[in-house]
Amino acid sequence: MTGTGTGTATRPPGGAHAAPSGEDAPPEEVPGAPAADWWYVRAYPGGPGAMDAAVRAALPWLAARAAELDAPAWHFLRFWDATGHHLRLRLRCTPDQADALHARTDELRALLTDLPHDAEAHAGEAGGGLLPAEPSMAPRRQPVGVSPAPYAPELAKYGGARGIRLAEDVFTDGCALLAETDLVALPAAYDRAAAAVALTQALVTVCLAPGERDAFWTAHRRRWLARLRMALPADETRQRLNSLASRVRNAPWPPGAVRARLDAHVEVTAGVLDRCAAARVPVPRAELLLHHVHMAHNRLGFPPPEEAALVLVARGLMAH
Repeated sequence: MTGTGTGTATRPPGGAHAAPSGEDAPPEEVPGAPAADWWYVRAYPGGPGAMDAAVRAALPWLAARAAELDAPAWHFLRFWDATGHHLRLRLRCTPDQADALHARTDELRALLTDLPHDAEAHAGEAGGGLLPAEPSMAPRRQPVGVSPAPYAPELAKYGGARGIRLAEDVFTDGCALLAETDLVALPAAYDRAAAAVALTQALVTVCLAPGERDAFWTAHRRRWLARLRMALPADETRQRLNSLASRVRNAPWPPGAVRARLDAHVEVTAGVLDRCAAARVPVPRAELLLHHVHMAHNRLGFPPPEEAALVLVARGLMAH
């Protein structure tokens, strides 16, 4: 891994991303700040075929609760494990607010009942249908319901307490983007895939200086290419990637308002990376961007093999 994490070329002036004094401090370090807690539940929609529908049902509910509480951070991700496919919904709040949200769990559970299922969804990990499914450890018959869980932020990945607080700004805006634009309603193949490729290209172009971009592409390939190879035989990879690139290139482009919101999210991400550099967060800029690109693909519904393919397509199309 190379890169200093301080590049600024091709980005708008740093002043556009300036943070108010004290904004980067974790809440527990700000005098007079209320005690911080997280409300966190796992929302099970009944299987991989209902995951997109679950996002479209649960995300507006989560966004509304965040607005009611003026929550400083809230986000979701998609996940599957031995308990089944589910959404992980998180909202930063006070302990009393967390208790009040837990008392409203039945509202969320009701939203997950009788969701439409995609009959053509993968039998393995839920994805966009761009590639064959990976094997899944999820149970054959999957639950519908809501289960509370403790939240343990990935401190090492994002550079400690300060780094994760800054990363949460990107998480929150990325989820707000999906709530405001309903990108998840687009067909994954290939309208949503095209949006993911366009977002990746914009993030790399705006957030990284030219000298930092190779570090990003290399790190992403090292991190996720093996998952692509597990899903796709080596002799099919080039043909499938060429076909995917052609379909993405010819897919309908999102409307102007959606493109503007995607651009705004790119600016938020660039600003957070600038603040990470100013705060000396000990993770290289390109590596932090890799994590944010991964989470963007996750929320759009593309598991690691499909993400690996789409990022390779993004790089290839940028080179032409």
